[in-house]
Order: sequence, then structure tokens, then C-alpha cells
Amino acid sequence: MLRKLRADFNPEYLAAVFDLSGPTFRDEQAKSVTSVRRFDLKTQTFQETAYHGYKANRKEMPLDLVQQVPTYGARWRRTAFQFWSKKALRRMM
Repeated sequence: MLRKLRADFNPEYLAAVFDLSGPTFRDEQAKSVTSVRRFDLKTQTFQETAYHGYKANRKEMPLDLVQQVPTYGARWRRTAFQFWSKKALRRMM
């Protein structure tokens, strides 16, 4: 896919960002939160809702994609592009 993107668009710059596994600052913040307030459009009021944590409602990654993830870094390193890896990068943004 990377080759096709380069061939089709001939970009001057190219970047890829991967979210490494591990806890983030959001996980730490979520430990102290038990509920959140959300606005209900029908009643035009705020409702107290239980908070089950960051990413609590996120679907699991499809298995076929999970199996491909370990090869991404190795593939990227074989290109002519520079490669950096930083755990918990979100803290810097």
C-alpha cells in the first residue's frame, strides 16, 4: 500500500504514526472518574452517566489486522524513510 501511495501521489513528505500498546495519561486520569455528565437533546438537560474508562466502548481490533501489526515496524525500517518509536507519545501532544 505504501508503494501505491508513493506512486499515485508522489509526496514530498511521508509519515506514519503507530499507537504503541501500554498505559497512557488518559488511563491514569480515568481511575478517578466514576461518572460523566452528558447532554440529552430530548429533555434538554444534563444526565449523569456511569464512566467505564477510556476505550471502554471501543471494539476489539479485527484478528486479521492484529496479525499484521508486528510486521509494520520492520517493513517501515526497510524503506528509505527514517523511523522513530516513542512509547506514550500522546503525553507530548
